[in-house]
Amino acid sequence: MPTGLPNSLTHKNRRSPLDAYDVAIHLEVEGVTDQVARSLHGFDGTLAMAEAHFVRRSVNRPKGARPTARQSLVQYLRGVAFALPVLISAVVMIVFSVSLWGGSIPIEDAAAVAIGTLTSFLVTGGIVQVMAWRVLFFLTTDDPATAKATCWLWQRRGLLSVLGFGMLGWLMNSYFGWLPDPLARLALGFHIALGSLWLASGALYALEGILWIGLATALGLLVTGTTHLLGVGLYVSQFCGLAIAVAVSQGAAYRMFTEKSRHRKGKAEKIPLARLAHTAAPYFLYGSLYYCFLFADRWIAWTGKTASETLPIFFRGDYEAGLDIALIAFVFGAGWVHASTHAFFGAVQRALSELAPTESGRFNEAIRSFYLTRILFFLPFALAVAVAVYAGGVGFGVLNTFVMRKVAVLALVGFLFLVVGLWNASLFFAFSLPFHTLRSMGLGLAADLIVSYFGSRMGHYSDAVYGFAAGAFCFALWSTCICLREFSKADHLQFAASV
Repeated sequence: MPTGLPNSLTHKNRRSPLDAYDVAIHLEVEGVTDQVARSLHGFDGTLAMAEAHFVRRSVNRPKGARPTARQSLVQYLRGVAFALPVLISAVVMIVFSVSLWGGSIPIEDAAAVAIGTLTSFLVTGGIVQVMAWRVLFFLTTDDPATAKATCWLWQRRGLLSVLGFGMLGWLMNSYFGWLPDPLARLALGFHIALGSLWLASGALYALEGILWIGLATALGLLVTGTTHLLGVGLYVSQFCGLAIAVAVSQGAAYRMFTEKSRHRKGKAEKIPLARLAHTAAPYFLYGSLYYCFLFADRWIAWTGKTASETLPIFFRGDYEAGLDIALIAFVFGAGWVHASTHAFFGAVQRALSELAPTESGRFNEAIRSFYLTRILFFLPFALAVAVAVYAGGVGFGVLNTFVMRKVAVLALVGFLFLVVGLWNASLFFAFSLPFHTLRSMGLGLAADLIVSYFGSRMGHYSDAVYGFAAGAFCFALWSTCICLREFSKADHLQFAASV
């Protein structure tokens, strides 16, 4: 080991240098010029001294281990657990006809509930992403007290946004008369209740309290079903269930934060508004665009060919049933996204440990090869899951009309492509390339809107699902092309993300 290295390189808690140039920068910053390296340390220059240090560190660097089948399975199940509430809600609805929202209700009421549900996602989607981003930052920098205070700050902001947009929608509805008063109140109630649930669940997602999210959902459904069986009205039962789910989620998040912070009090971060808007914009836009994409075809289907209906929005139960069945397959795809992202960065670490710093070409090719192989192995898995889910939907008698089956098949295809796009999005954010995600999802949303609109207006309203499939395909294809282009310089991406 070269003598005379600065403390910033020899301190035991310092991260490993990225390459010899990283070491050389530290040397020059602390006064080790070429002349000093020659006269005092016997090297030809600063870079030669840095290379000697880096080669020694590279030789002693531990080799990256390949994950075992058990470790891969654990990561996959963790990913599935993130979407556990969706799976629980879908299965309980199919088997027991119980849901935290919706169900066997009049078609006009269903339209109001659908509006409240949709707006709750749209208002909170971006806020939850920003909240999770800031909370994770403070948790990874070992400052749970500030993470806790920041989480409650964003929850308050989120709740104010939910209430504010709810009141704005109420006033606009009063002026334009879209929904009669009872339905407007019903939509507003579900908008506020579900928005509160998404905010509470967002805190648990940031804390990785995955099982708590599933437990809160299960308890909410249990309360809803029990109270309704005892003779309580459906909507009152559902609001009671939602209140329990929110309370359990918030209580669990508070407990987990308290344990991590050891009862220390922290202050929420104060960021100037201009800087906050600049840094948080990619996360906020991603959350908002994602839910716009997820609900665009539904909204267009609900508003298609409604001239003869009593409301401008007509809830299509058969359309929704097909999408809900396909959503079950998406849950298993979410597990693949989590496991694949974890495996990807494991592959990066193995390549770093097995290849010399000068072998950048081989490193880039190894990353591209792993990426493509992972997608190729996903396709038969996704196809098998899609076939099983579709067969189950038909077998349980849920997909008992042609429209339901058509929507389910096309939605299954769409969710397959959406999973690939979401994996690409997770890699973009990990490499600090969020605008690649926004561009890809924006293209997918544009394709979704155009195809859904013309399909539903020129054909049957259920043809809006072609837009979802087309948008997901565009999102996956465009983001995959960008990934392959970026991974041709994966060495630079890894270096930039590590600095």
